Amino acid sequence: MPLNPRPGQSRPASRPPGPAGGAAPIVWRLPNGTVEIRVDRADMRWDDLFVVASRYNPRRGFIFVSKVLGKHWPVRPKAMAMVHGLLAGKLAVLGLEKPLVAIAMAETAVGLGRGIFDRYAEFRGTDGLLFLQTTRHLTGAPALLTADEPHCHARDHTVHVPEGDPEKARILAGARTLVLVDDEITTGETLKGLARAFVAGPGRGPGTAGPGAGGPPGSGGGVRRVVLCSIASFLAPEARAELASALPVPVSGASLLEGTFTFRKTGDMAPPGTFRSVGAGLPSPGTVPVERGRLGLLPGEGLPDLKATVAGLSLPPGVPVRVIGTGEFLHEPFLLARALEEEGRDVAFQSTTRTPIAPGGGIACSMRFEDNYGEGLDNFLYNAPASFPGETVVCRETAASPEGFDVAARLGAREIML
Repeated sequence: MPLNPRPGQSRPASRPPGPAGGAAPIVWRLPNGTVEIRVDRADMRWDDLFVVASRYNPRRGFIFVSKVLGKHWPVRPKAMAMVHGLLAGKLAVLGLEKPLVAIAMAETAVGLGRGIFDRYAEFRGTDGLLFLQTTRHLTGAPALLTADEPHCHARDHTVHVPEGDPEKARILAGARTLVLVDDEITTGETLKGLARAFVAGPGRGPGTAGPGAGGPPGSGGGVRRVVLCSIASFLAPEARAELASALPVPVSGASLLEGTFTFRKTGDMAPPGTFRSVGAGLPSPGTVPVERGRLGLLPGEGLPDLKATVAGLSLPPGVPVRVIGTGEFLHEPFLLARALEEEGRDVAFQSTTRTPIAPGGGIACSMRFEDNYGEGLDNFLYNAPASFPGETVVCRETAASPEGFDVAARLGAREIML
């Protein structure tokens, strides 16, 4: 089963030899500009990690389309698991002090962060670890931190306060290490805002929300180290220096690729019509499940009964399977895809997104539909052709989907709540 879709018209004008690329730049010519990338260090070939595409966004006209994230590009679950293990291993050798809080950035890096977190727990033990994620959904739960991602289509990030669990409260209050996980780091501004607020403690940090917010309740500014974890880090030297000077604690990084890039913009991509973008609608509190990473998870907590789910699917033996997650709901569908793969099946995994991306480059085909959270916003699925030589399973965390969420019908897929 071909997992890599045929690229669009935009291709790299030059390719560097070898894993790190030496001194040769990678040049991507897009309809709206040129992206030039220099790779300084890499544990994998850059073209095994990402391609580049244009997006309908005047603030950021390009996007790195990851080949190993399970978002905009179909990927084998074992490849995702390998990336989780590699990054968790990089964290494990840093000698990080516990209690440790890991925060994954929505929507793209939620699954990545959870996968790294669980593997790190295998390496360093499950005690003193707490996983959180940012979210773009209004859940009704109290906010711990907020941040703004200016260049993103969906700008607002919220981290909720874990409630009702003394162990989660203890880890949060006593956190000595903060790990922030994103798929790639470009300017570092959003992560810097979250880190400053978390480290500052109650009432002292910028980018916060809620009564008395400013950092974890009771933390007292006890964080002693911040780690930025990503598949690729494109922080320029001056951005690294600015980030280090903005925080009163040491900042380090863990990534599979490091380098720098420039984008020479020649124009904006005009979208086909008007997108119903973030902010056009809000779900009612209670619509979005919060018992997952949105209210914090301990290692191994909240995992689905995959054995029962696999049995309930009754998939024909030997057929290829495509598993699709939805929005911020990535990790549990990924685990389902991995379980099917471990049965010996040929499996591809990816998920829907809010990000409007232009065709071409890393985007061979796209599908537009209403989100499944009842917000009335446009969501998208990329590089998932309607014709597929096997079974497709669409996974959602919402109890019901609006009529406009017609992904399963258009792909001839099964739709399940996981």
